[in-house]
Amino acid sequence: SKPGLAAATPQATDDPALSEEALAAEWEERVQKATEKAAEAEFDTNTALEHAREVLQGDIDDVMVLEATKALTAQATSLAETQRLIAVEGLAAQKAPAALKAEMMALGQRMRKTQAQVKEELGRLRNSKQIKQQQALDEERRAELEARERELEGAHSKQLEEMMPAAMEKVDAAEDEVEKVAIAAAPLTIETADDLRPVMLQAIKETEQRVRSAQ
Repeated sequence: SKPGLAAATPQATDDPALSEEALAAEWEERVQKATEKAAEAEFDTNTALEHAREVLQGDIDDVMVLEATKALTAQATSLAETQRLIAVEGLAAQKAPAALKAEMMALGQRMRKTQAQVKEELGRLRNSKQIKQQQALDEERRAELEARERELEGAHSKQLEEMMPAAMEKVDAAEDEVEKVAIAAAPLTIETADDLRPVMLQAIKETEQRVRSAQ
C-alpha cells in the first residue's frame, strides 16, 4: 500500500486546479476566523468607546472618567493583540487568492481605524479636566449672551413704548387734516353755477391749504 500512497502524492501535488482549490479553501477558513476575531474586538471596543463618550457628556465626574479610562486602556491592549494577529495574517495572505487577500487587507484597515478611535477617546479622557473647564466657560458665555439678549429686548420694548404716544399723536393729526381736506373739498362735488363760483374758489383755496399743511 505504501507504493500506491507515494504514487498518489505527486499526482495530487502536480494538479494545479486541485492545488488552487485547496489553497482557496485554506484561506477561506483563515479569513473567516480573522473576520470573527475582528468583529468580536470591534464589538467590545465600541462598547467601551460608547461608555467613555457618555462619561464626557454633561457634568464630568472624575471617578467615572478614571474607570472609563481603565476600561478603554484594557480594551486597547486587547485590540492591539487582535490587530497584530491580523497584520501577520495579512502578510501571509500575499499568497492567498486575490479576493481573500483583499478581505484580509480590509480587516487590517478596520483594526487600524478602530485603534485610532480608541487613541482619540483616551486623549479626551486624559484631558477631561480641560474639557470640564471649557464646558464651564461655554456655559458662562451662553448665560451672559442670554442675559444681554434679554436686556436688549427690554430696552427695545421700553423705547417702543416711549415712541408710541408721539407716533399715535402724529397719526391722529394726519387723520384730522385728511378729514378737513375732505370737508373743504365737499363743495367741489356740487354742479357748477355762476352764483357758486365764489364758494368754489374759496373751497379750492382752502383745499390747497389743507393739502399743503397735511403733507
